[in-house]
Amino acid sequence: MKTIKLFHSYQYISHTKNIKFCYKKQCIENENGEFLIGLLNIPIILNYKIYIEKYLVSRRLTKKMNYKNHTLNNIKIYYEFDLEDYQNNHVSSKYNKMLFSLLKKNFNIINNETKLHDIFCINNTNLHKNYQNQRYISLKKNNTIELYGYIIDLEKHKIILKNKYKSSNKSLILNGGIIVYSSIIKQISETISVFNKNSNNFVLIFYINKSHRHLWETILKKRNICYNKDTDKTQDSTIKFQFLHIDNLKNIRQFLKSTTTYSQCIIHLESNDAECFFKKYRSYLKPLKKYIDTVWLMTNFYDFNVAFLKNCCELFSDSTLQNNMFLNTDN
Repeated sequence: MKTIKLFHSYQYISHTKNIKFCYKKQCIENENGEFLIGLLNIPIILNYKIYIEKYLVSRRLTKKMNYKNHTLNNIKIYYEFDLEDYQNNHVSSKYNKMLFSLLKKNFNIINNETKLHDIFCINNTNLHKNYQNQRYISLKKNNTIELYGYIIDLEKHKIILKNKYKSSNKSLILNGGIIVYSSIIKQISETISVFNKNSNNFVLIFYINKSHRHLWETILKKRNICYNKDTDKTQDSTIKFQFLHIDNLKNIRQFLKSTTTYSQCIIHLESNDAECFFKKYRSYLKPLKKYIDTVWLMTNFYDFNVAFLKNCCELFSDSTLQNNMFLNTDN
């Protein structure tokens, strides 16, 4: 059997002893067969099952808040069906619609506005561990779930054998990444250590906040590492770090043609700059991908949505992703 158990609803029944579900009437009855409550939107699929889970009376909770006027509940209703029974027997469009409504309630559907912290945990970046690791991301155009050799397509309302499903998934290798931090001094120090180890690394750092540039410079001076400010024109193999204000992105093509070849680029963004960054500077980012091996976004911004991640992947991989959806990503 290839069964899926889905949450259906919360309910409240004052006396829950010996209650049962009546498949013929689609209601919950007591031990004497007396009607207690009816259940709506039950998809009729061969051999489906209803499970009743009892617990102490509580108020219904949402993910982010507790509504005081929410209905009390003391049972959960679960719906179970077998994928093979679905495939081998006709399911009417009415019940198919009910089934996919349940599936969508139980499986998160990701769109451009979905916050990444609702999908997975965003940790501070460990550059020492991840700097040279290959980064990748898997993409798809449709919202699908893969279970037991079947593909459940939540957009087309179809369940198809995997070997008969035409996949639109693809993987991208990312030349760069998002450096997320909570301690700015610690992260700058770690970043300098990692990039300064390789003698072939020449690092271009874009900043918005002058106080950020000052922190970089202070740590570089303490370590006796040479660097250039925005106005400096010196070209020297001993100078590993070059600072430019973010507005210099507008003339970046000319700058990159006339200076040292940079292997790494770091764009240091504050949380309030990160959301509008791509909207403001998107048209100036192409030369970075052409002239620089690896591009990093460094930020204390945690509130990414999928659209922001998609824009980052376009920057790191030189690919246009349009409305592709994200399956998974490494750290």
